[in-house]
Amino acid sequence: MALDTIKDFERAVHRHSNLIRLGRKAILKLRYNSQELDRAIETLRKITEERRKLINIMRSLLSAAYIPQNLNENIDLLTFFVLEVSVNEDRELLSRFSYVIKRHGIELEDEDKKELSRARKDIEELERVSKELLSRIKS
Repeated sequence: MALDTIKDFERAVHRHSNLIRLGRKAILKLRYNSQELDRAIETLRKITEERRKLINIMRSLLSAAYIPQNLNENIDLLTFFVLEVSVNEDRELLSRFSYVIKRHGIELEDEDKKELSRARKDIEELERVSKELLSRIKS
């Protein structure tokens, strides 16, 4: 089970990173064409979905009774990447999106505003879970 979870963790980190890249492209397009709003929001939703998967995988690692010693290094590296890179990229992406929306004077629907608020909370949760997992692996 632990090896499958590690592979799932690796895949989730990779997918999240790729979606962040796609999110940057979507926001860049939105910056020059406000017609791209729906596509940008859809990309942000996909990122949120993947972020939640990542959080769930990390929670399952936290709740595991035993993590084999030989997997600690992989978990440590992936978790460190999530904490130092993914969390910051996520925050930056939402900040860019908010800036572009404000700059164009685009009014978001209530559902989209709630989605952004949930995304911010999820990023905080991702950071918290990452710190907890790193702490567990280091001890």
